[in-house]
Amino acid sequence: MRLNDAQPKTGSQHRRRRLGRGIAAGQGASCGFGMRGQKSRSGRPTRPGFEGGQKPSSYSPG
Repeated sequence: MRLNDAQPKTGSQHRRRRLGRGIAAGQGASCGFGMRGQKSRSGRPTRPGFEGGQKPSSYSPG
């Protein structure tokens, strides 16, 4: 076997979803994120441990 004979395993490679590029692209408008709420906004993920503004459960005064 040579390097140029190597093939990726079938099903291991997926095409990237192009979000917000019109109805025909399959993921237009809200891009599968729903209509409202923090998880639908741009720059989406919140940092780990963030609890929406309330005092984090990991907080210990002292």
